[in-house]
Amino acid sequence: MIKMENLKELSREELVKTEGGLIEFLGLCAALFAIGYEIGKDAKERSHN
Repeated sequence: MIKMENLKELSREELVKTEGGLIEFLGLCAALFAIGYEIGKDAKERSHN
């Protein structure tokens, strides 16, 4: 866990880089979840027919 003192010591550039990486990571997780959900939905519909 990052402590507040350490966070203040980080340069603005590093903070932006970390923030961007986190947003990218969350976006990737959301995309993978959406793809998995769509595949699961399709498989479910196919198994019922």
